[in-house]
Amino acid sequence: MLKLREEEKARQQRLDQLRKQVSVDPVPERIHQDTVASQARKEASSEGLALKALHELRTVLDAEVHRDPRVRLEQQLREAGLLNSEYARHVLSQMHPPREPRKDTISSLFLQESEN
Repeated sequence: MLKLREEEKARQQRLDQLRKQVSVDPVPERIHQDTVASQARKEASSEGLALKALHELRTVLDAEVHRDPRVRLEQQLREAGLLNSEYARHVLSQMHPPREPRKDTISSLFLQESEN
C-alpha cells in the first residue's frame, strides 16, 4: 500500500513537471484574432484579388446526380423499403445510364471476370 502511494506521488510530480513545461498563458485576445491565412484572404478580397485554389475541382453537382433516373429509382425503392429485394436488384440491373460511359473508365479486370 505504501509503495502504491509513493508511485502515485512520483507520478503526480512527473505530471506537474510536464504541465509546467507545456503551460501556455491564456490570452483572450488571441482567441478572437485572425489567423495569418484568414488575414491574407481578407486582404486579397479587399484589394480585389481572388485567391486561386491549388487544384481545380472537377466534380458533378448534386442536381446532375439527381437527374440520373437510376438514382431517383434507387431513392424511391429505398423509401418503399424494397431496396434489398430481388425485384429491386432486377429492375436496377436492367436500367442503363443516361449516356454511355467513357471507354477509359471501363476496367478490363471486370471484363475478364465476367467471361469466366
